Amino acid sequence: MTLKIIWGQSTRKSKGLTVCRRAALTIFMKIRLNGKDFETAEARNVLRLLEEIGANPKRCVVEHNRKALRPADFEGAELSEGDEVEVMAIVAGG
Repeated sequence: MTLKIIWGQSTRKSKGLTVCRRAALTIFMKIRLNGKDFETAEARNVLRLLEEIGANPKRCVVEHNRKALRPADFEGAELSEGDEVEVMAIVAGG
């Protein structure tokens, strides 16, 4: 996991020190999504990952660490640093 400090834009000087009024410590997790490196601060399971990337869980086929998942398993499939996830959208045509 990667820790990043996200600083707010509002700063002020106080006795020679610059003080940031808003700072947040965010933990990013690196995974491999569709063959590319991907960092997420939100997703802790496959369902949240699909929501983050804007994919409709009802129209996706997902493979997590080379194991096919059923849609009912998306929420229970916890993500860890270095996991591999493949997401394929189901498209009908004719």
